[in-house]
Amino acid sequence: MNTVMSVAKNMKAKILELDQLPSQLIEYGSIAITRDFSPQQVVKMAVEKGAHHIVQKACRSFEQELLVSENMMFRPQEFLKDPVSMILEHKQVHNFRVDCAAQEHKKEPLEKLEGFIRGLAGSKGIITEVVASTEEIFTNASKNSGVFYKHLSSIGGIRGTAPVARQGSMSVVAGATDDTLVVGVIDSFGLLDAHALLAKVLSCYENGVAQSINMGTGGAGIGTFLVFSFAMNMYIAVEKNNRTAVFCSYPLGMRTRDFEILPKNLHLISI
Repeated sequence: MNTVMSVAKNMKAKILELDQLPSQLIEYGSIAITRDFSPQQVVKMAVEKGAHHIVQKACRSFEQELLVSENMMFRPQEFLKDPVSMILEHKQVHNFRVDCAAQEHKKEPLEKLEGFIRGLAGSKGIITEVVASTEEIFTNASKNSGVFYKHLSSIGGIRGTAPVARQGSMSVVAGATDDTLVVGVIDSFGLLDAHALLAKVLSCYENGVAQSINMGTGGAGIGTFLVFSFAMNMYIAVEKNNRTAVFCSYPLGMRTRDFEILPKNLHLISI
């Protein structure tokens, strides 16, 4: 029995093994398994074919990522409550969390996150990129609260009336095993349109970053394009009008040029 079947035999999800982009839409409740799709192909399958879970055989933790897909689909509330533990199978030996009001500035939680990452063995080569990626995720969550637009309006970045900032909370959360770091942000808004965001990321891949620049309030998705480009795996979960969790995982103790060529996995749920 091959590895896919040995893992999948006890799973509720439908397993689809694909060698190329399918011609038909992928039904919800399925896990698309590929071997070595490019990042662009992964995003394209999510945007154009409706795939919610794309796991690649050649990735660093294939069986674990299959189980994450299954758990996100059938235990979404548990994932939203504690994404790090589900992604790392409760094996993390280092934990980090900073909670703040949505109206607070991101500087302090990000500085604390940087200190946490610096204390992890094998993190030296990824600190700057991980913190920058988390800042982008934090900023996207702030946009959903109205705080981001209000701030830009006050410095002339956006003309006209800015949305009123919503009351809510943000949490910067991280956890690590000896060889994997997971970092992300949970917000209390649940307003992220993951499909629209990934469509902008796909535009960056297909048209180039320069052509995708959009000076309007909607953004061009360039920040998320960079986040996905650097991450090993990306996990997006939205409980509509309640909370959003966006997380990425990164390897520890591996040279950046080595892990940047690893096949990427993508997971999406919306409830």
